Amino acid sequence: MASLLLVDFADELFTFLPTGTIAAIRDDLDLSYAQAGTLLTLLASGGLIGTAATVAADFVSRRLLASLGALVYGGCLLAFALGDSFVVLAVAAFIWGAASDAFVHGSQLALADLAGDELEQTLARANLLGAVGDLAGPVVAAVALATALGWRGAFAIGGVLMLAYGAWLGCQPLPRPRPDGATPWSAIRDVARDRRVWWLAAFLGVAETLDEPFLGFLIAHLTGVRGVSGATAALVVGSSLVGALVGYLGLASRSLPAGTAFLAGSTAQLVTVPAMVLVPAPAVVAVAAFAFGAAGAVLWVTLQTSVLRVRPGQAGTTWAVVATLSLPGLAFAPVVGAAADRWGLDTGIAFYVFVPVVMLALLAVHPLRSLRPWRRPSSSSRR
Repeated sequence: MASLLLVDFADELFTFLPTGTIAAIRDDLDLSYAQAGTLLTLLASGGLIGTAATVAADFVSRRLLASLGALVYGGCLLAFALGDSFVVLAVAAFIWGAASDAFVHGSQLALADLAGDELEQTLARANLLGAVGDLAGPVVAAVALATALGWRGAFAIGGVLMLAYGAWLGCQPLPRPRPDGATPWSAIRDVARDRRVWWLAAFLGVAETLDEPFLGFLIAHLTGVRGVSGATAALVVGSSLVGALVGYLGLASRSLPAGTAFLAGSTAQLVTVPAMVLVPAPAVVAVAAFAFGAAGAVLWVTLQTSVLRVRPGQAGTTWAVVATLSLPGLAFAPVVGAAADRWGLDTGIAFYVFVPVVMLALLAVHPLRSLRPWRRPSSSSRR
C-alpha cells in the first residue's frame, strides 16, 4: 500500500522539474522560446498515448504496467540530465508523458482494488501526498538552480530515484485485472454507451477549467488590474494550495456521500470564485482562495471515486473514456484569453464566475444515485 500511496507525490514532484528549470535549460542549450514552450507541451501531449496504457490496466498486469512506466519515466529524467539538444529533450518529454500515465494509472487502479470500501479515504491520502509533492517541486527546482547541483543534477537524481521506485513496484504483489472475457475494444464500446460516463466527463471538463489556467489568470488580474505586487499575488493565490491540503486531510479521515460532496463543493465554488474575481481586497481573495482549494479537493476526490467505482472491472477504460470526452474543456482558457485581449482582463476573467453555475446545472439534471456501481454480467450469463 505504501508503494502505491507515494505515486502521486513522486509524479507531482518530478513533473514540475521541466517547468521550474525551463529558463536554465533554454539558456544552457541555447533554445528559442518556441522550443522551450514545445518541450512543456510535449510533456502533456504524451498523455495521448498514455490513454492506451490506462485502458491496458484493465487487461494486463498492473505491476508490469506501473513498474515499467516508472522505469521509462526514470529513463526520460536521465535523458534530460544528459541530453545536449532540443531533439533529445523533445523525444524524452513526449515519452515521459506517456510513461507517467502508465505509472500513475497502473498504480491507481491497483490501489483502488486494495482500498475496497475505504476508496475515498485512500484516494484522499494519495492526493494529499500528491499536493505535498506539488509544493515540494518548486522548492527542489529552486535549490537545484541555486546550488552547484544545477538542473542536470536535479534530473539525474530524480532519474535514479524513479528507477529505484520502478524496481520497488516490480516486487509488489499488486492485484490483477479481471477482464472477464472482454476485449479492449468491447470495453471501450460498452463504457462509451454509459450515459453516466458522459455525465462524469462533462462535469470533469467543466470543473477542470477552474485549475491552473484560472489561477494564472487570477494572478495576472491581481497584478495587472488590482495593482498587487507579483509576490503578494502568488501568496494570495497560493493559499488555494493550502486549502486543498486541508480538504484532502479532511477526506482522509472521513468520507462524504457523493451527492453531498458534489453539491457542497460546487456550492462553495459558486461563492468563492466570484469573491476571488470581483472583490478587490487581497485579504478577501486569499480567504476565498483557501476555501476554493478545499472545495476543489473535495470535488476531485469525489470525481476520482465515482469514476473508479461506477463500472467495476472497467475502471481503467472508464478513466480513459472520461478523460478523452472531457478534452473540449481545454478550449475554455483560450476563450478567456481572447475575451481579455478584446475587452480587457476584467471582462475575460469574469467568464469564470459562470463555471460553478454550469456545475450546479449538471447536478440538477443528473440523479447522482445512478452513479452506484454497475455490475457487469458474468461471462457465463452472456453466453
